Amino acid sequence: MTTERDAFVASMAQFAQIGSDKKIKNKNIWVIRKILELATVYGNYLGSSWFFVLDCVSKLEEMINLGQGQLRDSAYFDTNN
Repeated sequence: MTTERDAFVASMAQFAQIGSDKKIKNKNIWVIRKILELATVYGNYLGSSWFFVLDCVSKLEEMINLGQGQLRDSAYFDTNN
């Protein structure tokens, strides 16, 4: 049932709407918490679904950093090579 598992976790990550330009509501925060709880409790069974969990965590950390006035990660790399 890897396809079903991946589809479920992917839909949860998409519903969290992290990284979009929309305002985050309470329901999105609830989904983020459930994704983290899912990863904590059932992490050994996630398999390839870890991609969606880690992508969600990465986008969340980027939002926190931008909210604190820090630069994006891409700003630290020279693109004029």
